[in-house]
Amino acid sequence: APGRYTVRAIIGSDTLVRALAVQADPRVRDDNITDGVLLAQERHELAVRDAVSEARQLAQRARSVREQVTTRGGALAREADAIVRALETAEGRYQQPMLVAQFEYLYGMTTGADQPIPRDAAARLVTLRRQMAALKRRLDAVSRGTTTAD
Repeated sequence: APGRYTVRAIIGSDTLVRALAVQADPRVRDDNITDGVLLAQERHELAVRDAVSEARQLAQRARSVREQVTTRGGALAREADAIVRALETAEGRYQQPMLVAQFEYLYGMTTGADQPIPRDAAARLVTLRRQMAALKRRLDAVSRGTTTAD
């Protein structure tokens, strides 16, 4: 978003610090894109970026937990596998995009143009975050040796 920033470059033991003023592309002003719109877009995109990162970390953790409990078999192994499948899109053609891919799609959808964030994109972020929180709770239960059904 437009504003004043500080840029810091660290090269070896040297640090260079400079002030930087970012201005909006004048062409977006013709489309009535204000600094407020750009700031809201930046906040949304950073929130989605962070959610993508969190979802990827959760998927990695879920794969690790699945490896640990697979040797025991039973309900814990099935639950861990279900969590991984809910997070990661299966290999192959025309597979349903799962949670990580849905976050990635949402990120790509809103970073392509300077525009107000559509209401459906903001609502989708809330929905996906809720789904991720539910999967995290389920994974925490598996990690403790229980399932949410126990």
